[in-house]
Amino acid sequence: MVVTEIIGLGRDISYQKEVEDALRRSEDRFRSIVQQLSDIILIIDKETVVLYDTPPIQKILGYSEGFLLGKKGIDFVHPDEKEAVLERVDALSGQDSSFTNMEIRMKHADGRWISLEAVGINMLRHPSINGLLITLRDISERKQVEKRVLDAVIKTEEKERERFAKNLHDDLGPLLSSLKMYINSFSSANDPKKQNFIINQLNEVVKEAIITTKDVSNDLSPHILINYGMVSAVESFLNKVPSNMKVHLNNNLISERFSNAIENSSYRIIKELVNNTLKHAEATEINIDLTEKGSYLYLDYSDNGKGFSAKNIDKLQLKGMGLSNIISRAKSLNSSYEFTTEQGKGFTFKIKIPISQTLE
Repeated sequence: MVVTEIIGLGRDISYQKEVEDALRRSEDRFRSIVQQLSDIILIIDKETVVLYDTPPIQKILGYSEGFLLGKKGIDFVHPDEKEAVLERVDALSGQDSSFTNMEIRMKHADGRWISLEAVGINMLRHPSINGLLITLRDISERKQVEKRVLDAVIKTEEKERERFAKNLHDDLGPLLSSLKMYINSFSSANDPKKQNFIINQLNEVVKEAIITTKDVSNDLSPHILINYGMVSAVESFLNKVPSNMKVHLNNNLISERFSNAIENSSYRIIKELVNNTLKHAEATEINIDLTEKGSYLYLDYSDNGKGFSAKNIDKLQLKGMGLSNIISRAKSLNSSYEFTTEQGKGFTFKIKIPISQTLE
């Protein structure tokens, strides 16, 4: 009789299955997170060869996921910036550190250059990465906004130059011409009475020229603003508003001083708003509130004028309403702002300015 023995060996693999399931869940979680990112993530080697990329590359640069694999990333960088990028990559490769906020341009699949902000981390020693981790954020829209703001600032400066030139030509020019005329007359005058008359006229014209020069200079850089602060400068300006316009200025600032940027821009904003009301609004009343709360300065402006349709904002800006100048000044202060207007229901403008800045 033959006896057959079967020996079975069993091994508990439940722990291994748990580990594998945990790894699978971790990978799925990582993949899901990567799929939702709005930034491009690249892993490159020291020679900038792309070892890994993420789906946002298609939305931002137009290339399908995996298209750049095996290719040198530096070949897609703008020629003007290749040298700087290679220097940063070399520096990053040689040490366990990172670089941040490097702006570069990379070629889109359609040939355009896209502005990106690059952040790099050295992960060459990480066994599962073994490369340089580069995060690329699309800043094209931000660059466009910056360009529009800069264009607005340049236009504002040009407008100020034109106004300054006009003031010199219209106000000071005639006085200087009068001086020249009286000096020429004096050289040919033999009658003492006539000479005395010319001298008196010369004195009057010189006095007027001095006053005009002070006015033009004060308009460019108000001495009250520099010496006594924004509230005093605003009050001085409002005192010159025609008496048929009721102006109410309320504030809790007392003697507070802010940075030069805040005081200058806030003063110019108020001045531009008042001038717009006087020129275009057909208003009878203006209300201005300046309030400091916590780390913010609040400016609330309103008039009871005819207002305008919000649909006509671009058209009104072109006609010289100055709203774009006001907005560009508000943006220069990193402030938030809003304005409301409706045909026949006046105009309001509110701005919230962060004041936690060093006095300049």
